[in-house]
Amino acid sequence: AVATAQAGATNKVATAETPDTLTATVGDLSLQFNKKTGLLAAASRAGKTYSFLNGPRLLAANPTPAPPARGATAPAPLPPLPESTLTSFTQKADGNDLLLTAAFDGPMKSITYRLRSNGWLTIDYAYNLTGPHEYYGVGFDYPEANVQGIRYLGNGPAPVYQNRLAGGT
Repeated sequence: AVATAQAGATNKVATAETPDTLTATVGDLSLQFNKKTGLLAAASRAGKTYSFLNGPRLLAANPTPAPPARGATAPAPLPPLPESTLTSFTQKADGNDLLLTAAFDGPMKSITYRLRSNGWLTIDYAYNLTGPHEYYGVGFDYPEANVQGIRYLGNGPAPVYQNRLAGGT
């Protein structure tokens, strides 16, 4: 019989480790974390694998420079976002929950995963960016073929992407 993590049910969170991964299991939920990056590497529930992986990692886009005037030199692009390097990856029990904490050197400062005994996972993160950025936040990998739609949830005008011409005719 397959155990299912139901809301309100209390299951024991179990862990297993290899040199590269830590796997946390509660009920029929299994989460695998990469111990070298501190990121979620795999997720499955009741044998169904999810494609939501390799995160949360910091994402940012530099502002789009205004097109240069005719005959002028285009401004130099801003440098890319520096990499964040994992400095520690720790685990500890907090009551019936499992706390995994990844600390970083770089713009991403920390990620705390809390796997609750009822099968819920919460992710808290902290980052510090300086300088201008058109947008920023955290992201995960998700296969493009699985995307069924997208909706812009920002305030203000819709963004003009870098591969589009500015203005209308």
